[in-house]
This record gives sequence, C-alpha cells and structure tokens, in this order.
Amino acid sequence: MFPYLFPYSLVLALFNFIFDKNIQYAIVFSNLFFDICGGMCLYFLLKKSNGCLKKGIFLWIFNPLSIVMCWLPLNIVLVNTALCLLLLEGIMLLNSLYLKSQRKYIFAGLTGITIFVANLFRPIFTVVLIALIICIIGYQLKENRKEIGAYIVGLILITTTLVPQVFLENYIECKYKDDILGSSGGWSFYVGSNYETSGKWSPEDRDYFFGPVISDTTSISEAQSYIKEQGIERYREMGVVKGINHFSNKLAVLFSDISNCSYDLKYTLNIKEDGGVWKIISSGISAFFVIGALTSVCFWYKNSQERKLSELFIGLCFLGFTAAFLIVEVMNRYSAIYFVIFIILMSLYKTERKMRKVKLK
Repeated sequence: MFPYLFPYSLVLALFNFIFDKNIQYAIVFSNLFFDICGGMCLYFLLKKSNGCLKKGIFLWIFNPLSIVMCWLPLNIVLVNTALCLLLLEGIMLLNSLYLKSQRKYIFAGLTGITIFVANLFRPIFTVVLIALIICIIGYQLKENRKEIGAYIVGLILITTTLVPQVFLENYIECKYKDDILGSSGGWSFYVGSNYETSGKWSPEDRDYFFGPVISDTTSISEAQSYIKEQGIERYREMGVVKGINHFSNKLAVLFSDISNCSYDLKYTLNIKEDGGVWKIISSGISAFFVIGALTSVCFWYKNSQERKLSELFIGLCFLGFTAAFLIVEVMNRYSAIYFVIFIILMSLYKTERKMRKVKLK
C-alpha cells in the first residue's frame, strides 16, 4: 500500500543496530542526525544563494515543529533534510551552468541520484527535476544561448533520476509479481478527490477502499488502479466551478491550519485544544512563515536589480510542491516541507538591504 514506508524502516533499523537495539536512542539520534544534516545543507544553500545565514539558521533551529514534533515521525525530518540537500545541489548545478564550469555534469549526476533516492522516501521530488529542467530551458532561451552543455546536463538529470527508478520497479515487480511502486498513489489520489472532506482522509473512503475494493481485486496494484479511476470520475463529476472551489478548499487545509502538524505541542506543553493558546499555535506558526515569506519576496522583487536562475528554481519548487499536494490527499501536516522553502524566501530581502548599505558606504 505505502512502499515509501520501507526506506524509513530501513533507516530506523540501521540506527537501532548502531545503538544496540535501543529503540529510544535510535529514534532520538536518527532525528538529531538528519536535522543537523539539514541545517548544514541549509547553511551552505543560503551561503551559495547570498541569503541571510543568521536568520535562516535561527529559524531552522528554533522552529517549534522541528524541536518538538519530529522526535517520533522521522519521515518529516528526513524529507526536509532531503529537500535541503536537493535545493543545495540544484543551486550549485545552476551556478556552475551559468559560470560554464565542467563541474555541472557532476552536479547533474549527483542531483539526479539524490532525486531518485529521495523519491523512495516520499514520491514528490520529481518536482525538483521538473523545476531544474525549466530553469535550464530558461537559461537557454535567455539571450538566445545555444550551449550543448546545457542539453547534456538535462539529459544526465533525467537519466540518473528515471533509469534507476525503472530498474527498481522492474526488480520489485519480478520478485513480488506485482507492480508495487509503479501503481502506488491511487489511494491518495482518490482521497484527494473527495469534495465533501476537502480532500482530507475520511473513514468512509477508508472503509470503501479496504472493504469492497480490496476484496474484489486480486492484487494491490489492481486495487490502486481501480481506486485511481474512481478518483478521476469524481473530478469529472465536479465540473469546472465546483472543481475550482474544491482546490481552493484544499489550499486552505494545506496552509491556513497546521494543528495536525503541531499536535505534539499540545501533549508536551499540556495545552487544551479548545483554548485560545492552541488556536494561536495551530494557525500562528503557519501565518508567520507565509506572511514573512511573501513580504520578503515582495520587497526583494521591488529592490533587486537582477533575477537569478537559483531564485527562479526556489519559486518553481514552491509552486510545484503546492500543485502536487493539491492533486492528491491534502493534510495540514504536509505543510512541514514548506518551512525549508519559507526559510530561504524569508532571507531574500535582508540580503538586498545589506547590499544596498554596502554600496552607499
């Protein structure tokens, strides 16, 4: 059903082995390790993109979601670390492409392999591949550039991402006689098409899928394909107006309330769910990041004299992840992946202001 859970189990099992089967230490130190790695990637990312290092690292360290929420769900820490690494590799690739460095081929291969590995933990990082391809095309179109190296970089990116994926899918299909990886996602797509729940999980959808659908099909891949068709039929029945309203409702679920994303704060700090403090926590953190990022981008766009491929890349990733989450099941805890991008965006304006002060001196 959810093949991306196996890589998490493998990582946790590795840490469990390192700490002599002490699962408590394995959980704590695996999260600490990947959180530190994510912070290091963010540091070098901001440095490469001329971002505000102090602000970015401060937000990463003191983000309450990272401090409290991620002690148990390793997947969120690991996914955010993978995103930091991919954004860093992507920016280094685009910078080397702009500078016409031969290292761009190495960065292309590393980025493609990282996208493949990251997709095993959560199959959403193809968004980064698409964003990079768009940036490379934009680089070629700017000033009518015609560099064969850019096409080679794009080819390396696509090859190192998709070829290992195809080999892995074929291996699993031959071994288990079922297309487990290739057919995954039907259930999530079906849940996301539920207009009544705004694309969120519901017990009715669960009972339907794990009841009649599973019992009437012969394999998981067949059940996933069938439920995906049911989801497509749901979208067809909505029509244009109802469909737009559905996606706007899903967007509100994704950004306006992160109560599910910060629920551990409630139990850790003994906060009552019906109180005003909980409402501030569940909505205030998300509002802080969204408003801060939008304000930073607006000021940066107004004062910046030059548009860079790296900044286009970050923006495309933000739009791509939003579109990907709106198509499938939407849950407010998914907004945790956006904090990486928000932290980067919130660093833009301060950098531009500092640069202007230096010029005045």
